[in-house]
Amino acid sequence: MHLANITVQQIIDALPDPVQVINADFSIDLSNSAHGALFAGKTGARCYEKFGLSSPCPTCPMQKALLTKSAQSTVVAESNGNRCSIFLFPVNSGGTGAIEVVRHADLSSRGSEMELLDEQTRFYSDKIGAMTTAFFGMAHNLKNPLTAIQGKIQIFGMRHPEFKTELEILLGQCENMTKMLGEITQKFRLEQSQDIRPIDINDLIENELRFISLDLNVKHKIQKKFIPAENLPSVNAVYSDLSNMLNNILKNAIAAVSGTERKTISIATAVNDGKVAVTIEDTGCGIAKDDLPRVFMPFYSGKKEKENGGNAMQTGRGLGLFIVYQLVHKYDGSVDIESMQSIGTKVTLRFPANKPIELKEKQF
Repeated sequence: MHLANITVQQIIDALPDPVQVINADFSIDLSNSAHGALFAGKTGARCYEKFGLSSPCPTCPMQKALLTKSAQSTVVAESNGNRCSIFLFPVNSGGTGAIEVVRHADLSSRGSEMELLDEQTRFYSDKIGAMTTAFFGMAHNLKNPLTAIQGKIQIFGMRHPEFKTELEILLGQCENMTKMLGEITQKFRLEQSQDIRPIDINDLIENELRFISLDLNVKHKIQKKFIPAENLPSVNAVYSDLSNMLNNILKNAIAAVSGTERKTISIATAVNDGKVAVTIEDTGCGIAKDDLPRVFMPFYSGKKEKENGGNAMQTGRGLGLFIVYQLVHKYDGSVDIESMQSIGTKVTLRFPANKPIELKEKQF
């Protein structure tokens, strides 16, 4: 048989992954045999019915794929607790539909992913624990001489008032160092706690920005903007989980802007539809359109460097966004990413919000 005579049905049946061709109204045109085998007895007139849903998936990427004419992905939880990774590839002919590819996460693969996440979490916790112990000792050893220096400066100033201006500058620097040590000590204390409690996202972001600014390149060469929302509800979570997510995204943003002329990282918080949203946007190199659907996969990294032979080699571990993806869903949240090469990347985290704390008038 000549290839030109092979039908679309035969072509998609030859593909190993479950595939559907879906119209813009969610009705199904074609499904391949792999799809029928995976969702035996669960198919319907609409694409979402195979997941036991009566309406489009809460995180449905279909409309976005058709609107942006770019590949989109999401994860759908089935009624039996299994998860499917869904990839939508729009058919760019007037937004008429899309090709859906399903990657079914069976129990074994989900188990290996969770083992990987647990391993990374333990590594992160052990690293933080070791750093905390070392830092507390260092902070104690630094605070004592700082206090002594401040005392000597004050005594010297009493004896030599003509140096008042210069000495006040020195005292101010000592106070800044003492404050910095206190802030970092508080961050490490919070990182050690594994209790789920209400977290002020705005405070957490400020702590993380101060922490990454200890790197002089980040402090002086990258412009950082933070636009906090007023009266932002808290989020119930483990502090280190939220810190880990934000830190991974910020590290990616820092790497993305490192080779660009305009180096800006912007963070904004908001509350919409009962969700606390954190948006991290950079003016970096961006992510290739074809790579976007894979950014949350373990061991996939867009960080590449040229070898001597000219081939691009992956330099990142490919676990940062995978960990972010796993952790945000641990709290029934979501993560979305938008990117354009040479323009930048925007990552949005959303978490269920607690009710805002009502401030009452206090009597003194």
